[in-house]
Amino acid sequence: MSISLFNANFYRAANSDLASFNDTQLLSHFQNYGLNEGRRFSPLVDLNLYRSSNSDLTNFSYYQAYEHLQSYGVREGRTFSAFFDFNFYRATNGDLASLNNEQLFKHLQNYGIEEGRQFSSFVNLNFYRSVNSDLSSFSNNQALQHLIMFGVEEGRRFSPFVDLNIYRSANPDLFATGANNSQLLEHFTTFGIAEGRRFSVSFDSNYYRNTHSDLKTAGLSHNQLLEHFQTYGLSEGRASSESFSVSNYLANNSDLRALNFNNQQAQQHFEIFGFLEKRQASEPNSISPLANRDDNTLGSAFNIGILNSSRNITNQFIGTTDRNDYYRFTLAQLSNVSVSLTGLSDLVYLSLIHDTNGNGVYDLNDYEQLNYDSGGTYDKASMSTTLEAATYFIRVYTNYSDDNSNYALGVSVTAAPRAIPKDPGNTFGKAYDIGALNSNRSFTDFVGSADRNDYYRFSLTQNSNVNLSLSGLSDLAYVALIYDSNGNGVQDSNEQLKYDSGYVSDNALINAILGAGTYLIRVYTNYSNDNTSYTLGLSATPAPRTTPKDPGSSFDTVVDVGTLYTSRSYTDFVGSGDRNDYYRFTLAQNSKVNLSLSGLNDSAEMDLIYDSNGNGVYDSGEELGYSSGSSYSNASIQATLAAGNYFVRIYTDYFYNNTNYFLSLTRTSYNANPTDPGSDMASALNLGTLSSTRTYNDLVGSSDREDWYRFNLSGNVNYNLNLSLTNLTDSISVDLIYDTTNNGIYDPAEQIRYDYGSQYGDATINVALGAGTYFIRVYTEYSDSNSGYTMTLSS
Repeated sequence: MSISLFNANFYRAANSDLASFNDTQLLSHFQNYGLNEGRRFSPLVDLNLYRSSNSDLTNFSYYQAYEHLQSYGVREGRTFSAFFDFNFYRATNGDLASLNNEQLFKHLQNYGIEEGRQFSSFVNLNFYRSVNSDLSSFSNNQALQHLIMFGVEEGRRFSPFVDLNIYRSANPDLFATGANNSQLLEHFTTFGIAEGRRFSVSFDSNYYRNTHSDLKTAGLSHNQLLEHFQTYGLSEGRASSESFSVSNYLANNSDLRALNFNNQQAQQHFEIFGFLEKRQASEPNSISPLANRDDNTLGSAFNIGILNSSRNITNQFIGTTDRNDYYRFTLAQLSNVSVSLTGLSDLVYLSLIHDTNGNGVYDLNDYEQLNYDSGGTYDKASMSTTLEAATYFIRVYTNYSDDNSNYALGVSVTAAPRAIPKDPGNTFGKAYDIGALNSNRSFTDFVGSADRNDYYRFSLTQNSNVNLSLSGLSDLAYVALIYDSNGNGVQDSNEQLKYDSGYVSDNALINAILGAGTYLIRVYTNYSNDNTSYTLGLSATPAPRTTPKDPGSSFDTVVDVGTLYTSRSYTDFVGSGDRNDYYRFTLAQNSKVNLSLSGLNDSAEMDLIYDSNGNGVYDSGEELGYSSGSSYSNASIQATLAAGNYFVRIYTDYFYNNTNYFLSLTRTSYNANPTDPGSDMASALNLGTLSSTRTYNDLVGSSDREDWYRFNLSGNVNYNLNLSLTNLTDSISVDLIYDTTNNGIYDPAEQIRYDYGSQYGDATINVALGAGTYFIRVYTEYSDSNSGYTMTLSS
């Protein structure tokens, strides 16, 4: 029989980039690209699960797995879906009993799903719709498609018997891996159900077998035990876990009886509401297991079960012949937990443990002991803490072999409701989204051994002063402010802007100036034995800019100051999300310019720039001045500049620096020659015959690299020329030149004398000269040197 595995409608819906494709195009894309890319192509086929569930196929490519499944796998009844079971589909639908596997699969695809037939003991589409009101109008095919594409990973309940949150919490080795819901479901269907792992508050296959002798005698597998409970046991009113007996549940809840709930309805009510509401659903909470049982390790711990109220273990003994008793319990939600030892007649110790690495061993050096206490004849041992959903262990022990005592162990659990709709995630992608922070907000939650990280995400629409606080702590906890600078969705080194720690008596506090953008908050513990509730407080106060727009991050997007006549000032921000602000100003004449950067609450830098090559890019060598400032000091730059266009860059060197700033630009006139000296021999300022002392003020720099002067010495006598450049603020050079070839071009061999000066010393030339025409060249060697000068000439 020809089996078609490809579902065009599902393939289109599951791959948004193919939304406009018709069925023919979809099939072509799948055959040529999608299959090898590992794209999902059917709600009933998972090639990854197919390979992992069949050891002979683990090394197959997607193409090979697909071909094998189509040619052999379906016919052989192999596992290829977490939600479809050949045997279950055949057994629960008597009219299909004679069909072979290929016929069964084809029937399910073409008729069974839409007819609402049960095809797995793990999924119930009617239940899925009933507990997810936004899906109530979905058809069966739509509901299954939604479950595969979104529901599993969103943590939605899809079965009254299987709860992936319980599966995670009740199995420490899976909890420790951090597996997501899809991985948990794959593990459950491939291994977990067969291994008898716990996955529900209302059903425990080990309890179900051990409580009912006929089932124990029958030797049913764990999968068969679940199917028996679904098909017969629930209707018969059999007790199915330490927390649930449907008969007991109906007997103790008159409101459900008044509504004429049947056993199936009662079980579903308990799973969704009753357990969390702490309704009575099992035998009395006091039990007395055998005192000499084998329970000396985590692996053999006595299982108290999944707790939502109190459980008392009475008539127990610890002492010379039995030094350790271990107990195991699971929490289905964030809870306040109290543990006590009473009735003691000798020194006995009590420890609360979380197997954080899931290895089934109590590792003393890995901070797995969350709390401990001791008690004796006159004092009970007790402890109280808040714990996240997970599995924990209690150790009752003596330190000395001659200590012997009876004891009663009490464990009390009460829900610690969250103040937010869901648990903040432990990654950027799962962060709780606060949205735009435009008012005071607060969130109460928990971090600890089973939930080490809580992430929150918030956005700012404008520059703001942000305050974070972490209060209400009962243990050591930290808060960090983060900016995902590369946008990769992972906290990389150096993306933490600020952090602080808090403890019982001290709140953690962060104050930061931040620009518009999206930020993350991480609340966490450094050690696995720290457990605490917390209240996270956030507030943001706008810090409006005075610039007409956000200064851009390049020459092309600057704030244009225009011609600077006297002074201008601007208030703005630089930081993690806005590392550079550029301003452009114009000088109409030679000027002295003062730049200052003040009002800082973090480190910031300032550059004065001249785009010497005019390429619109800040290149090396174009910086005319630089200064840095911080909350303790201002940044300032003073420069003497020629007429031209200049840029100011305000920036942070490190992504975690965030600060407001006040930029002030001030210009004063520079008294220079009325005529600008030219920039070559031909345009040199003609001083005429030098017969007395002359003085000239001008400047050279980025936009006017050279000043040329021309003078004559007459008569048949020798002259002693004295030339000096004083009042310098940067490096300047001066050449005395005689144009021996009279070609009006400066040849290096025509230099008579040379000197240079700076703010640290004058430039001077003293030389004997005969009659003739000479040139003086005042210039800068580097484009980033700018200086006024006073030139004095005498002969």
